[in-house]
Amino acid sequence: IFSLAPVNLTIHKGEILFIVGGNGSGKSTMLKLLTGLYYPQARGQIMLDNQTITYENYQSYRELFSAINKTVIAVSHET
Repeated sequence: IFSLAPVNLTIHKGEILFIVGGNGSGKSTMLKLLTGLYYPQARGQIMLDNQTITYENYQSYRELFSAINKTVIAVSHET
């Protein structure tokens, strides 16, 4: 179980946002909540353009996001 303290975050279109913190501080969990990989439980909610993200519009909200994995894989091309 993970609990995220009350957070009020506003991100404007075109803004670049960096999430920084120590190991285990909740960066990945917060990003999973923001991108729809985790659904807020209990009293939590996510809003987009003054509209609360609900179970009914959750899938369309998730489709707004994409990710690039930072893992680098080296491939050797031998001929």
